[in-house]
Amino acid sequence: MSSNPPPSRSPQTRDDKLILALFIVGMLALMVYGVFQDYRPAKLSVIFFAVFYLAMLLLNEAGHILMASALGWRVEQVTIGLGRNWANFSLGSIRFELRTFPLEGFVRHRPRTASWSRAKSALIYFAG
Repeated sequence: MSSNPPPSRSPQTRDDKLILALFIVGMLALMVYGVFQDYRPAKLSVIFFAVFYLAMLLLNEAGHILMASALGWRVEQVTIGLGRNWANFSLGSIRFELRTFPLEGFVRHRPRTASWSRAKSALIYFAG
């Protein structure tokens, strides 16, 4: 019995990605139309929540990065989101990953020396 890996469910080709992007833009256009058609401030709550949640997530991870750097630890990777990987890039020696659902993030760091590593790790944790 051969075990074949399950098929990938992410967009594979450029056309698939284009269709997905058009779908997202279309849904956003319908949401904007709904707000302008019958304006009520409550309709904007989803948009404000998404924008400010993402901003707070980025600030949180930046706090972890800054504290780890200030304590002399090496920051290896920063990941924003869950799910499949959509984009990778590097800034200096730090590798960044952006994933499908930006609900959480994490910073992978490593101490350069073993002195006070638990206390420094706690400071990095609370800096976010």
